[in-house]
Amino acid sequence: MGLKWNHRLRTGNVMNLIDLETFVWVAELGSLTAAGKQLEVPKSTVSRRVSRLEDELGVALVHRTARSVVVTEQGQQLALRAAPAFRELRHAEHALFEHGDQPHGLLRITAPSDIGASKFINDLLLGFRERWPQVRLDILLTERVVDLIQEGIDVGLRPEPATGTWQGEGLMSRSLGSLTAVVYASPDYLARHGTPKHPQQLLDHDWIGHQAWLRRGPVALTHRESGEVEHVKLSSSILTNHIDQVVAMIAGGAGLGIVPSFLVGALVDEGTLQPVLTDWDWPGGRLTAVWPASRHTSPRVRAFVDHAVAYVRRSLQV
Repeated sequence: MGLKWNHRLRTGNVMNLIDLETFVWVAELGSLTAAGKQLEVPKSTVSRRVSRLEDELGVALVHRTARSVVVTEQGQQLALRAAPAFRELRHAEHALFEHGDQPHGLLRITAPSDIGASKFINDLLLGFRERWPQVRLDILLTERVVDLIQEGIDVGLRPEPATGTWQGEGLMSRSLGSLTAVVYASPDYLARHGTPKHPQQLLDHDWIGHQAWLRRGPVALTHRESGEVEHVKLSSSILTNHIDQVVAMIAGGAGLGIVPSFLVGALVDEGTLQPVLTDWDWPGGRLTAVWPASRHTSPRVRAFVDHAVAYVRRSLQV
């Protein structure tokens, strides 16, 4: 019998797992009828599956009588080896669904290093863990755009321009809220160099730039009352790829810089930073959640996105 099975496995003719599971139930319960009740199929279906498995293997697995079935020696050997595997599968299925729709398990999240390490995002993540303590977080902060599908990431938090998207193929997305961009400077810098009153006056000042802004080209500013639009091509005195360094340089009096307002609220409140050109609106962006598209999005992903939307909109009042 072993030689026959080995030959079938080598030639790719593998037994039907549904038929094998049905036979295991028959062997464990000692009855076609009982196995049918367990599997919620008619007795005739159980009998047909067992017969088909016997034909496939070329051995008799059970002897049928009018009232019962007797498992053959070969059938006992097969059931002895196969039953533990099916029990493990049932345990795995139970573990997968034991919480029902309650979020649980591991949630892998990625975000840009500078945004992701901010107090704003940390509070978002801690609030989610407080709400759903059965979810464990694995956080990847990086400057590169992560391929969520290839790297097995559940959710990405991405700052995106107000128009267009860097979403990527095979992903779903949801806007969490708008990001307001504001020009800031330290009071000491403004005392030494003066405060610009018009966008074109920014050209007379040192500019601390983020590489993401450099890629956008000229910046269009709109006056809140008159609707006047000014295009300014800013040249950075200092250029960096990390928003924390932009903030630190501005706070240290090195120049002016544009920063998402949610990152520096505490510094503004304590007087370390001061907003400039508050009558002009800068092109902002939005914070977006992205995740691999699927017909069966996990409860933990759904719960995290819903939490992020509520948190961002509450915090930024959007």
